[in-house]
Amino acid sequence: MVNYGVRVKDVMGTMSGLIMPTDSIQDAAKMMKKNKWSGLVVVDKTMGPIGIITLKDLVYKALTKGMDPKTTKVSVIMSKELVTVGPDEDISSVITKMRQYKIRRMPVVKKRELVGYISETNLCEIQPEILDVLIEKLKVLEPSFKFKLYKRRG
Repeated sequence: MVNYGVRVKDVMGTMSGLIMPTDSIQDAAKMMKKNKWSGLVVVDKTMGPIGIITLKDLVYKALTKGMDPKTTKVSVIMSKELVTVGPDEDISSVITKMRQYKIRRMPVVKKRELVGYISETNLCEIQPEILDVLIEKLKVLEPSFKFKLYKRRG
């Protein structure tokens, strides 16, 4: 696994998209729409993460099955097998987990406490820095390496 030298805590977002398992999926959908989020972390009374609910969950697990958004609880359709990452891990760990579990976002947890959230969007925002790191590593490994940027025609 490539170590990019970029820590999760340096690129993660703050966690503001939280919902309780007893809230309705309509509440979840409204919160996502209002804030333009594609997922929420489901937390228990101690604010510990216990699951995640995404737009995809709303569509595939609830709406296509005729569930009532007003009465169906988040706990019914949330993904309970939560994949998390630690704030001090290298982002290569995030990329590996996202690929392995086919997910686009995950909570950042330290000692069972939710400290942030990281998504594909966060990774895309740092992509130029990752490219710089890789170029520098290539230069160290192969001193004769020359990197050229080519302009697109048209």
